[in-house]
Amino acid sequence: MGIRQWIALRTLDYGAPVVEVQKRLATLRVGRIRTIKWILLLSPLLWTPTLLVGFHALTGLDPYAFMDGKWLAANLLFGLAFLAGMLWVSKRYGDRWNRFPAVRHLMDAIAGRSLVAANGTLEEIEQFERG
Repeated sequence: MGIRQWIALRTLDYGAPVVEVQKRLATLRVGRIRTIKWILLLSPLLWTPTLLVGFHALTGLDPYAFMDGKWLAANLLFGLAFLAGMLWVSKRYGDRWNRFPAVRHLMDAIAGRSLVAANGTLEEIEQFERG
């Protein structure tokens, strides 16, 4: 849970009308799912820059002196291919992970199913609020 969500939960007025509390919680859920999805999707692309910075921090050497542009391009392409594969697997096989709830939640987040469900809940609350 991020700091912003933690603060939002700490400042939530539980004495407010139920619909208002539900709407606020549903909005926080949508934000959490979006954050998880983007972290999971971008992490394959971020490991190369993390490796370069870590190498420089640990050794004090210039990593570009050891790794040429072809290596960096290959790692970028690998990250993009891994990202595409992750999306494909999560959309195609994500609903088959019933025995492993944590993996199922991750697959649902990557495929967008969790976000669709959370947005549907938020829309239902807003429709109820409108009357």
